[in-house]
Amino acid sequence: MIVRRYRCFNNKQGASSVLIILMMVVLVVFGLAALTTSMAAMRLAEKSNEWTKEYYLLEEKAENSLFHLDSILYDAEIESINYIEKKLYLKTGQTLFPDNIQEMIYKSFNFHIPAAAGGEYLSRVMKAAFYKSAIDSLLDEYPMAEFNYSGGYLRQILEDEGFGDVTLGFVFSENEGEFSKNVDVVVKLQAPWYNITIENGSVSGNRAKSQLKRYEIITWREWQSNFDYSDQIEFEDIFDDVPSKP
Repeated sequence: MIVRRYRCFNNKQGASSVLIILMMVVLVVFGLAALTTSMAAMRLAEKSNEWTKEYYLLEEKAENSLFHLDSILYDAEIESINYIEKKLYLKTGQTLFPDNIQEMIYKSFNFHIPAAAGGEYLSRVMKAAFYKSAIDSLLDEYPMAEFNYSGGYLRQILEDEGFGDVTLGFVFSENEGEFSKNVDVVVKLQAPWYNITIENGSVSGNRAKSQLKRYEIITWREWQSNFDYSDQIEFEDIFDDVPSKP
């Protein structure tokens, strides 16, 4: 009787090699994923830095424009001071005001305003002179700016009827680019208030310390032109930018 014996092959040689290969594949996959994520984060950071730089440049334009605006308002304040110091309110025409407004100032000060209230009235006249000079200069300097004010603001100031605000809007945009970045700035003009007194026919005044600025920023907004999002996701080869060997 012939008995056949079978040997059970328990040889495990090569299993460690297979395990190492699998681990290498896993590590390569995770490495590529980490590399792709890192490069995407780097590109996003570069884009964010680029956008921040572009907005800083726009803000620089806005700040320079506001600096120039303040110089115009300073000149308007000086002109309003000269109007009072030269006693132009005693004339019936040919001043910075239209003739009908100037005549109203002359009649109000000389015939309708009590002597005790003359200084307070001249303070309002000076405020009106500031706005008249400022608005005329700003309309010439910024023809594309958006103004918002009442056409009857001079009478409202002179007659103390609750004068409304005068606002001026600017838009600063990139010169190039399909989806340009923008900075919107809206300022409100603030006339300096002078406490004017009249003693023995002599007129004097001092600037109120509570109001030092000639304008107030009421809007400062950064925005970008609208653009469409694509629902198609395109993947790029992460090795596109790798330089070739010489």
